[in-house]
Amino acid sequence: MKRWRGVVPEGAWPLAGAVSLVLALTPGVRLLPDGFASSYDEQRLINATLLVFAALLAAWHPPTGEAWRGAWRSLPVAARRGMGLLVALGLVSSLGADSPRHGVQETLLFALHGVLALTVAGVLRQAGRSPLPGGAWRVVGLWLGSLTFGVALAGTGFLAAALAMIHAPEMGTTYQDLFPQFVNLRFLNQFQTWTLPLLGLGLGAALAL
Repeated sequence: MKRWRGVVPEGAWPLAGAVSLVLALTPGVRLLPDGFASSYDEQRLINATLLVFAALLAAWHPPTGEAWRGAWRSLPVAARRGMGLLVALGLVSSLGADSPRHGVQETLLFALHGVLALTVAGVLRQAGRSPLPGGAWRVVGLWLGSLTFGVALAGTGFLAAALAMIHAPEMGTTYQDLFPQFVNLRFLNQFQTWTLPLLGLGLGAALAL
């Protein structure tokens, strides 16, 4: 923990560390035992764990909670009411779905994404006021470095599989081995859809400090 606190401002390291680990490991590393879940389901589980972890930090970790509340209070009143209304309507409409459990699950998933986004913005704003020089940029730099590491790891596996397909066809390597962590190539887009806005929000918040 002392090392984390030396890299990022005090109070920001739990969320910064969790996001960093997800960005670094999700693209190219299997964290769960084989047979426990498919690689896609594993990523969904890891991402859901991050969302719940961020919500728990906002509820029980005082610096993170204060950062989340500050970001929430900075929103216009109309935006806060609109977000609350959307979540309420989502929960009500879920009751009429063929599978209410899945409807509620999806609604809560979107709500948790909102909590994560606000918490990230709040933590970066808080880091910008830290006595640690360049606090917010340290957090953003950590995330960009983690994402770069994850992409490099996945890229190395892609290159190895591509070379095996070309120069060692007897190994039986197929296109599915190019991105083994994503089962289907289109799942790579799903990883990008949640990581790119997250990093974009971080950079935007840092520039606004």
